[in-house]
Amino acid sequence: MSADHQRHRDATVRADSGAGLRLRYTVDYAQDAQMGDRWAVRLFALTLLAGGLVAAVARWQVRAQLRPLRDLAAQTLSISPSHLHQRLH
Repeated sequence: MSADHQRHRDATVRADSGAGLRLRYTVDYAQDAQMGDRWAVRLFALTLLAGGLVAAVARWQVRAQLRPLRDLAAQTLSISPSHLHQRLH
């Protein structure tokens, strides 16, 4: 048992005769701490995966929305002094 995950409580009960009874109980929270650590790792991994998914979807969406601009840029690059009559659409 790890001392970091234990809580001790002491109490003394006195009888009318003056005799005392010392009580001590210990609660071990080691399993709760392990479960908390596992959940922390899971939540961290889930956060990273969700962030990656959001980034991938955002990248895909931006590329799709900027496709007309890329097409226009390609048309602009194809204009040369010998093709000044070419129109952009």
